Amino acid sequence: MAPLPTNESYQLWAEIGGRAISLGLLGNRPGSATFTVAGSATPTQLMVTIEPSGGVATPDRAPVAVGRVVPAWRPVGTCTGSAPAVTVRSMTDTEPKKPRPLEITAGAEPVKLGSMLLTIVEPHRGHEVAYNRWYERDHFYSGCMVGPYNFAGRRFVATADLKAMREPDPSEITGEPGRGSYVSVYWVLDGYHDIWNRWAVRQVRALHAANRMFEERDHVHTLLYRFAWEHRREADGVPIELALDHPFKGFVPVWVDRAEDVGNDRLWESLRTELLPGLLPGSDAGLVAAFTPLPLLIDAPGDVPRQEATDRRTLLLFFLDGHPATSWHPVIVELGRRLDAGGLGSVVAALPFIPTIPGTDVYTDQLWP
Repeated sequence: MAPLPTNESYQLWAEIGGRAISLGLLGNRPGSATFTVAGSATPTQLMVTIEPSGGVATPDRAPVAVGRVVPAWRPVGTCTGSAPAVTVRSMTDTEPKKPRPLEITAGAEPVKLGSMLLTIVEPHRGHEVAYNRWYERDHFYSGCMVGPYNFAGRRFVATADLKAMREPDPSEITGEPGRGSYVSVYWVLDGYHDIWNRWAVRQVRALHAANRMFEERDHVHTLLYRFAWEHRREADGVPIELALDHPFKGFVPVWVDRAEDVGNDRLWESLRTELLPGLLPGSDAGLVAAFTPLPLLIDAPGDVPRQEATDRRTLLLFFLDGHPATSWHPVIVELGRRLDAGGLGSVVAALPFIPTIPGTDVYTDQLWP
């Protein structure tokens, strides 16, 4: 397909049940990409659109290529449209890929958060110590932190007592109420999401090829998010760029779905001017940051489940000065109640965590009852 400007990307969609579901980004200079579509629903067709860099949750432009899906998921030929043909291939393809150079530029841009990776993982029972050591001693760095424009990262853990606090039932995010013992969060410099994202996919695929991954764990929720705004308890409080380095003692991701008749602008205005200013003063919640979901690249590793990036959803990250139990009911639960009472939206999941202690196996024996 024709190359696009750096501020645009091809995005692949599957039509399932009359809805367009993002399968990922193809980049602005796509080649062949191997991928699978998991789940019981079968797409009827695939579509390619041209979207802004970073992708969108729902397509609002006409497709430039459309192709019918054949049930067997073998090589299915090409998608045709107003653009040159797009080859769609199955997992049976084994042709080697030649590495392409990745341009890294160094400028004098301000240190400003642009996007993040949030990944929630559940180690298999009996392998929790080995998983913890592999992740903090190898993958935390080799899979993310050594990458370009990835300027901060932090790991957090949910012990059994923290999981028991989860309200409402978080299964839409975690699959089951008690899954998701570890979460890792990584900050990416504003303006460089696509470069970092492409590097990250290539790096993890290289780690797979080098047998540097850990099989005895499950991805619970792994998704990219675009930074939208922050609200500090004090005007001169900790800025979001420093949040992963500041010694906050608690961390709570809260997923909120706005009501169907409420736009993001109205929801966000209510949060920033009324709800959060009414809840944070006098509490342990020092900082709240809002994010919107972004699609994964189409050739991201297959062990990362594809999850729909809905435009109704906002992720709020709460950074706490104390243990999450102190803020749980007066801040987190009360926020959900006020959102519902105001007809603004509903909390899908709220997951309390505390920081891990690098270089130790602390908390690995407290993950489950």
